Amino acid sequence: MKLLIVIAVCLAAVGLFFMGRSKLITLRPFVNLKGVQDYELEVMDYKRAESEIVKENENYPKLYKGGRTGVLLIHGFTGAPYELLPLAEYLHKEGFTVYLARVAGHGSDPANLNQLTYEDWYESVKYGYFLLKNNCDKVIVAGQSMGGLIAVNTVVNCGADGLVLLAPCIRIKNPLSAFVPYVKYFKKYDKKNIEADEQKFFYNKYPMEGVHQLIMFTEYTAPLAEKIKVPVLMFQHLGDKVVRAEASEEFFGRISSQDKKAVYFENDDSGYHALCGEKNPHRDVMFAEIKEWIDVIK
Repeated sequence: MKLLIVIAVCLAAVGLFFMGRSKLITLRPFVNLKGVQDYELEVMDYKRAESEIVKENENYPKLYKGGRTGVLLIHGFTGAPYELLPLAEYLHKEGFTVYLARVAGHGSDPANLNQLTYEDWYESVKYGYFLLKNNCDKVIVAGQSMGGLIAVNTVVNCGADGLVLLAPCIRIKNPLSAFVPYVKYFKKYDKKNIEADEQKFFYNKYPMEGVHQLIMFTEYTAPLAEKIKVPVLMFQHLGDKVVRAEASEEFFGRISSQDKKAVYFENDDSGYHALCGEKNPHRDVMFAEIKEWIDVIK
């Protein structure tokens, strides 16, 4: 009897292992939309947000028309365009053309993230990318956390003139994330702590299938560092409570570009992750540094 129990436990463990294994999706260059009119690109992206019933105006994608240098801004997982609104407005005021992207499944209903893959997230920024390509001589791609993963893949697959990484999600810090590929079959959501005044913009829970997609996205993107040849600017809080700062450092070290700079904020008790939020006391200095860095890219 004991032998049967041991065999049953082993078989269950093997079953769970393979149940949690998923094949990584290979990301390809965007379908060429360069011939599509600007108005049509904006409408397609806006209608996609409407189809997911995005309620807040701040969470719709938005084009800020400015000069001949464009910046594509990509928010993080369970976040929304509102997350990068301060940076978008700052860069636009400084004369840049900015596209504030909305990643598919975000700013609407958390259930949407249980229906999408990281390929859907990546593909959803193509409208903004081509709007900038149509109107700018130089395009910079910038991403916060998961948005950093999308930014890396956009640069590697489609090309850009520069890459800005804001606390990129190279590896999730919570050690329990390793169990997500199995737990997702029994639990669809996990609670997320969020400020009351931000709940109308961001999700207050983590969709577990979406978290699994995020984990796979980190696995897919981590090996791509050597393929990055463009100038790179990265910011990372060393006490980040969401992503592993040491993983960001290691990834940055493997980037092939000779023109790269990393800025590390001190390891304090705040643990802030959203670098464009008010909890980052260095936000204004960071914004100014991003502007100056973009200005000197040739």
